[in-house]
Amino acid sequence: MSASITHRGEPQLDERVVVITGAAAGIGRATAERHAADGWTVVAVDTDADACAALESELPQLTSVVGDVSDLAVLQAARERAVSIGRLEAWVNNAAVLQGQPMLELDTAHIDAVLAVNVRAVVLGTRLAAEEFVRKGTRGSIVNISSVHARLSFAGSTMYDTSKGAVEALCRVVAAELGDRGIRCNAVAPGSVMTERALEARRLAPQDAEPIPDWMLLSPAEIAEVVAFLTSPASSAINGAVLPADRGLSVTFLGERRRPDDATASPEEEAEGGA
Repeated sequence: MSASITHRGEPQLDERVVVITGAAAGIGRATAERHAADGWTVVAVDTDADACAALESELPQLTSVVGDVSDLAVLQAARERAVSIGRLEAWVNNAAVLQGQPMLELDTAHIDAVLAVNVRAVVLGTRLAAEEFVRKGTRGSIVNISSVHARLSFAGSTMYDTSKGAVEALCRVVAAELGDRGIRCNAVAPGSVMTERALEARRLAPQDAEPIPDWMLLSPAEIAEVVAFLTSPASSAINGAVLPADRGLSVTFLGERRRPDDATASPEEEAEGGA
């Protein structure tokens, strides 16, 4: 684990700080930009050191921790960075492993890799944030990025879909356990988000694209708006909820979404963002 170093002196208690994982691209980057625009100081966590450096140069309100979120030490470093700057008030678990593998071909390496990032890291990040909220008496907000995959079935993405269902269950548990302390934990479930990676995948293999009409496609900035709402006081009444941000995809019948012999990840998996 490595981390960029920023010295800011004593923490400023009036400075709102948010930790965002998988912040170097896609939904994570858009969420970092949105919070910086709202006056938050952002601690960005990602494995891409170059992208983190570029973000720091573009956003003076941002500092980064470079490392794998499945490593507890990386998440602890992010929290330490946050509290050294100001008051940790929000934590966004966005990083995710996006590979797909069909049920009959599942191997333990794939299972462990997906669960380590998509579930274990989310649980640990949530716990670290909640510990700090309790320590400081902060009415903090945790936002976990889920997916339409938690409610819709996509052949070939067994563990990804399973992991997103676990993320949503976690939000409900945290709300039940810590809601009386003013701590909120919610999820955003994006649909088909056109990140740079998703656009490139569609360009290279248009025949493999899901039958999702163009008007349903989303930008990362649109998802960032929903996340920013959940980290703001305007959403104080919302806890343990999952907000679909899919332009109606999850309630619309679009016919068969995948060929049963297609073992690759679906465009939604490629489009979610994360690290």
